[in-house]
Amino acid sequence: MPVTARLDPFAAFDYSLVSKPMIARDHGDMDLKGEFYGVGKHTESPFSPAPFLLPDEGDRMLLLGLSEFSANSAAFVYFTAGALRKKLTDSMIPKRSPIRLNTRSLGLFCPQVSQPGAGHCWIWAKPPPGLAPGPRPWAPP
Repeated sequence: MPVTARLDPFAAFDYSLVSKPMIARDHGDMDLKGEFYGVGKHTESPFSPAPFLLPDEGDRMLLLGLSEFSANSAAFVYFTAGALRKKLTDSMIPKRSPIRLNTRSLGLFCPQVSQPGAGHCWIWAKPPPGLAPGPRPWAPP
């Protein structure tokens, strides 16, 4: 049975069970799908989930894990929805900042700011962002 939660105007999160819960004497395990989808379009991400195992932490009350697949499906959804684009204007920069979005501050680095209509700057991800875990996974202290 699919279980999906809409997170915002761009993404929904599918956390349906992928197998029966396993209940033991001292713990329980639940395998959830953990895939992000675009709102209004249930398009499969271009990534394939890999087997994902959490370490045996017998002294923990709750242990949650987010796979590389889950993080990459989220990045793909937000990228394809155009949510990773931001228009910066000078009014968004703190007044105490020495860098302003004007020709005096940025003209040496970016001549386009001297063109009519300048005073803002677009920031966006060009390729879809992705997560590639290193040799040691992040763990809280």
